[in-house]
Amino acid sequence: MICARLLLVSSLVLALPAFAQSPAPATPSKPAKKMLTDNVPVRISQAWARVTAPGAQTGAVYMKVEASSPVQLVQAESDISKSAELHEMKMADGVMQMRPISPIEINPGKPVEFKPGGYHVMLMQLKRPIVAGELVPVRLTFVKPDNQIFTTSVAAMGAEKAPGRN
Repeated sequence: MICARLLLVSSLVLALPAFAQSPAPATPSKPAKKMLTDNVPVRISQAWARVTAPGAQTGAVYMKVEASSPVQLVQAESDISKSAELHEMKMADGVMQMRPISPIEINPGKPVEFKPGGYHVMLMQLKRPIVAGELVPVRLTFVKPDNQIFTTSVAAMGAEKAPGRN
């Protein structure tokens, strides 16, 4: 009995260094909101991605973008699609039209809303469907007036419609 306890204690002591060197398992967390600062002068909020049907090739991401200094949104990327573009939908001669647009000007005190029927990030050649509750990663690239480029990431929640709408 004493030998068995000694063997068990010895095994645990020898195993501890291996556990100490193992990285902690990754735990999903709620994405942090970007705060307005001099380094990253944008805040992304209310981000969501429209749920898609199985086999759909396109999806859309919507959000609100605010800036503490003038910036231009010039590019979007996502790991869930082969490509992504900034798009605008608007009425032209009585017909709703969608077209790629870049850059999108973001100025202080004038939030830009990405919403159905307006600006959106168009995800093309989806690698898998967007499902309700899923976090869809999107990287946005901005340019400051001094031509400094920066990127920020946002996780858009998969949803049937904009959060808070019935």
